[in-house]
Amino acid sequence: MSIINNARINRFTIIAGPCTIDNKEQLDKTASALSECGISYLRGGAFKMRTSCKSYQGLGEQGLLYLKEIGVKYQMKTVSEVISQNDIDTMSEYVDVFMIGTRNMQN
Repeated sequence: MSIINNARINRFTIIAGPCTIDNKEQLDKTASALSECGISYLRGGAFKMRTSCKSYQGLGEQGLLYLKEIGVKYQMKTVSEVISQNDIDTMSEYVDVFMIGTRNMQN
């Protein structure tokens, strides 16, 4: 068992939410449904790695703000993927748990 920000993590914990936060309404609907199912960790990608730098890269800090606001609204811990070490200071203001994705694990 682990403890993250005073929340106990048992052997099996579901962390769910959109791969990419596209807008506040989408995240709110997702969090509402997850919360009703008893899920207490909301995942949302604010920064997204793409093959082309011209592709959608996520909402960035605005997405993190949505994640935090909605996490508070539904009393959920927030989780987001760290894409760059340069984002850690900003993310730490909004996110309870940092996630390292498989692409970054290779780097």
